[in-house]
Amino acid sequence: MPSADPSPTVRTVFVPGRGGAAVRVVRACRELGLRSVVGHSDADADSLPVRLADDGFCLGPAAPAHGYLNVPAVLYGCAGTGADAVHPGCGPLAADLLLARGCAEAGLVFVGSTPEHLALLGDRIATRAVLAGAGLPVVPGSADRLRGVEDALGEADRLGYPVALKPAAGRGGRLVRTPAELPEAFRRATHDARRLFADARLFLERHLPAARRVEVQVLADHHGGVVHLGDRRGPDRHRGLVAEAPAPDLPTRLRERLHQAAVRGAAAVRLAGAATVDFLVTGPDGFACVGVDPVPRAGHPVTEAVTGVDVVEWALRVAAGERLDLDRWDVAVRGHAVLVRISAPEPPAGRTAPPDRDRVAPPDRDRVAPPDHHTGPVLPGGAGVRVDLPAGCPADRASAEVVVSGRDRAHCLRRLDRALAETAAAGR
Repeated sequence: MPSADPSPTVRTVFVPGRGGAAVRVVRACRELGLRSVVGHSDADADSLPVRLADDGFCLGPAAPAHGYLNVPAVLYGCAGTGADAVHPGCGPLAADLLLARGCAEAGLVFVGSTPEHLALLGDRIATRAVLAGAGLPVVPGSADRLRGVEDALGEADRLGYPVALKPAAGRGGRLVRTPAELPEAFRRATHDARRLFADARLFLERHLPAARRVEVQVLADHHGGVVHLGDRRGPDRHRGLVAEAPAPDLPTRLRERLHQAAVRGAAAVRLAGAATVDFLVTGPDGFACVGVDPVPRAGHPVTEAVTGVDVVEWALRVAAGERLDLDRWDVAVRGHAVLVRISAPEPPAGRTAPPDRDRVAPPDRDRVAPPDHHTGPVLPGGAGVRVDLPAGCPADRASAEVVVSGRDRAHCLRRLDRALAETAAAGR
């Protein structure tokens, strides 16, 4: 694995975040000898990320729009603390065009893609065209924005029902099963897109209900270098499964084609940093690219567990200008890993639990990390179990993440059963 010190142009990293994700960034900064400043809300002033960082800066009230997602406050925090880089985390800020542009104008390093490329990725119609032009199969759909209901009806007839009406400028969509449903769905989807994204454009995709979603993790530098870190199965909302790597039941040749397509797609949209390329697997030989997300996603810990690559650290490295020496990257996937989320129930009406009172914690503290200890990206030798628990701030009290690794999928799932059986949820 290549290793080198980051560019001296980055010395202080501003981290507008909370919980385990912010802890990961702070610890990666420490590994690289960088100073870290956590931007926090009023409610999180004494949270674990702030205590671990070199400094803290209050962004505002607990409401995200006034604190963590307040771009002017983030830029003001950078100016006030001497930061020369911003790590936006894995949430909405990582794809925030306003933040990326603000960093560029202020001479700050944005840990992610450039504003120009984020603008492309924020337009799903344009992204589909670029990916198709690079030779990737995309989900069958309309080539341009829908001009109205009649245009949508014609495209749906061409594609075949069911279809999904999707916003050009964001996530989500509406499933349409018959022509009779389309006019009202079009009206509602247009309203939602204008309200949520200030962009009413819509497009259609064929709905593929039997397809499986597979994510490929990629790293890309600012010099055109792209590497993949293997694949993983994405979230399963019905079973609480966040991710597992590698994705199960993929033929070897199809897996290789997915990896190659992910690298081509990331290069085509000129990504930089850690990102995720989404695919739908439609059969033993078939797949379609859904899109590219300029963030590593919540499932990246399982990729780290089976490759030994610290995705967060390498995002910082490439943001500082480091090249990915492609001749020296030979990432091997070893074993299997699963990540699940344990959510605490909502407190009774009229009761708000104070910080650090309701916890999800393993009773055997010698074998599994204690509540305030967020382990690093690589699992401890022989342990095979990692627990990321609440970081001591109210907003993160509701869930914990359990990462389990094993020599193969069956071994991994047995360890998961044991870890969950030995995990206790308690509160008062």
